[in-house]
Amino acid sequence: MIQIIGGGAHAVNSIDIQDYLAISLSAKSFEAGIEMIVNVYNGTK
Repeated sequence: MIQIIGGGAHAVNSIDIQDYLAISLSAKSFEAGIEMIVNVYNGTK
């Protein structure tokens, strides 16, 4: 699990939701899970 976007009352650019988390549930290995998370993170830029 990793935080992709942080928000809430204490964030610089406040949004209504506190955090957006990504969880790579279908990953067969740790490396595959990290790759999935990196792809999601890069897609949010």
